Amino acid sequence: MEKKWKNKANFLQKLFKVSRNNLIGPRDDILSLNICKILKNFKKKNNNILDIGSGPHAIIAKKILKLYGKKIKTIDCYDFYDKKYIKEFNSKNKKIKIHNIKDLKTIKKKYDFALVLDVLHHIDLNNKSKINNLITLIFKKSKYLILKEHIKKNIFDKLLLIIMDIAGNIKDGVKSIPVYFDKKSFQKFIKSNNLQIIYFTSNIRYYYKYIVYFNKTDLHFISVLKKLR
Repeated sequence: MEKKWKNKANFLQKLFKVSRNNLIGPRDDILSLNICKILKNFKKKNNNILDIGSGPHAIIAKKILKLYGKKIKTIDCYDFYDKKYIKEFNSKNKKIKIHNIKDLKTIKKKYDFALVLDVLHHIDLNNKSKINNLITLIFKKSKYLILKEHIKKNIFDKLLLIIMDIAGNIKDGVKSIPVYFDKKSFQKFIKSNNLQIIYFTSNIRYYYKYIVYFNKTDLHFISVLKKLR
């Protein structure tokens, strides 16, 4: 059965008539900007980008294209899109195209970068087989993986991440699974998938400072990964 995106505003958005970004901080803008900085460091033109788990409106892809469009050839976004929405979206966009996630295995196109942004913990990090199969598939399609994920140090961090996940995803009906990387499990993930860390940072603030506990920079990381041959 196809997933149905729930594009209704949540209670707080209805109450204050503002977006999630206005309430807690410009997470999407900051994330997009930092991805563009990574792309710029590679100094490559005509980038083909694969975005897996791109969300109901491919928001990050749109923002990346707006910031770095001259260096991007195409962005292909894969998620639970239905045929009607795919046709409607693709007719209005030239460089960004959306596709149903089921078609990912069969594509023959090659990419310079794959984006997997806050997606793995929704798949379930405890399901090692499923996660590793996805990583294997990604590196058959792409040279590099830009991974954005949550990371915890203790139970308090985990509770914060659970609350953030629920608040951030309830609008779109996205299932949240309360399993996150810690330093040890991330290293196991790298080793089991035979990956090399090209770049890593957990020093980016995505939310406003007045969101006292939730704006901790060390709850998030961005990493650029390469497959060791």
